[in-house]
This record gives sequence, C-alpha cells and structure tokens, in this order.
Amino acid sequence: MSDERMVVFQDFRIDDWTVWDDTIYAQIGVFTSRHGVTPNILLANEASYSRLNLASANTAMRENILGPNGETPEPDEFPELDGFETADCSLCFCLDTMLSDHCFQLIHDADAWFDDDPDGDDGEPIPVEEVEEDLALPELEKSASTGRMRKTG
Repeated sequence: MSDERMVVFQDFRIDDWTVWDDTIYAQIGVFTSRHGVTPNILLANEASYSRLNLASANTAMRENILGPNGETPEPDEFPELDGFETADCSLCFCLDTMLSDHCFQLIHDADAWFDDDPDGDDGEPIPVEEVEEDLALPELEKSASTGRMRKTG
C-alpha cells in the first residue's frame, strides 16, 4: 500500500450565471461518473466567486441559502457562500487566483483539511491525476439542482 495521497480534479465552466447552481450540480454528476468519487472542493477565482455570490443573492435562490445553524439570510443581508451541498455531496469553496473567469475545478481529496492543519503541512505538493479532456456542459433544466448552498457565518 502506498503512502502517497492522490487528488483527482477536473476543469469546468459556468457560462450562464442565472443557473450557476444547476451547472455545478450537473458537473458534480459528470465528475462522479467519470472518476467514481464525489468531489469535496470547488476552486474558482475571486471574480467568479463574486459573480456566484451576486447571483445567489437573487430572491428566488435565498431559500436555498442556509447559515451554520440552518437559518436563511435576512431580507437586507447579502449572502457570502462558502459551500454547496446536495444530498450526496458537500463542496467547500476555495480560492485559486490562477483560474480564469467563469472556470472552476472540482476536486476530490479524501485527506483535505479545511481548518488550521495541526500537522503544519499546509500547501505541501501532492501527486494529482489531471483530466485534460474538455467536456461539454450537459443540457440543463431550470432548477434541476437539489443543492443546498451554505453562507459564511
């Protein structure tokens, strides 16, 4: 048995921010089918996260935004998301300044650590399996996702 840790990632794109949640939900399915594991991290750049937060502030989406204790945002509150959840998947949002606008990466890292790392080995290079194939987005139906978004506390 190898002590090496394997990380799987795949690039995707959001072209229509009005259905960003449906796009992420559909791409979780693509990723899971292709790799046999569910992603647990979504990487995007700052501009893409800003668009995502702005789109999620839409009143129709606010009912899907839950705080740490399950509360929805107040009517005058601007939500800032830190994750995306479905019945089968929970993604932690992380920033990657090297990604292009509208692009995001889904990543499966079974050993991901999102709090202060007690071992102090944050940022250590690890081997990765990259999928270079550019997959087209599947056709999406409006409101096809059952995802629950989370806002930062």
